[in-house]
Amino acid sequence: MFEGMRAGLELKKVILDEEKRARVYYNCRILAYDGEKECIYLVMEEGTLREILLDAVYECTIFEKEPVICEGVVMERYFSKEGRTLKFQIKNGFYHSIK
Repeated sequence: MFEGMRAGLELKKVILDEEKRARVYYNCRILAYDGEKECIYLVMEEGTLREILLDAVYECTIFEKEPVICEGVVMERYFSKEGRTLKFQIKNGFYHSIK
């Protein structure tokens, strides 16, 4: 459904950390979307896998005609033949951006 589209991943909050962290943004490409498991597989276009926290909430923006936004957590981060791959678990559904 979203394969090949551009996406942005933005750090919203760290779950176990009381300190405020800078909101970091990563440009990604969607490798695959699994609607049954509500997962998006992303390939990072910049940054390192170590920068992606597994105990944080991220906002994922998918750039269609109108941006589509969802929130969730990164469940896995690994290298694959496509590059730096993230398994993003959607926790709060898709919402169209309100302008």
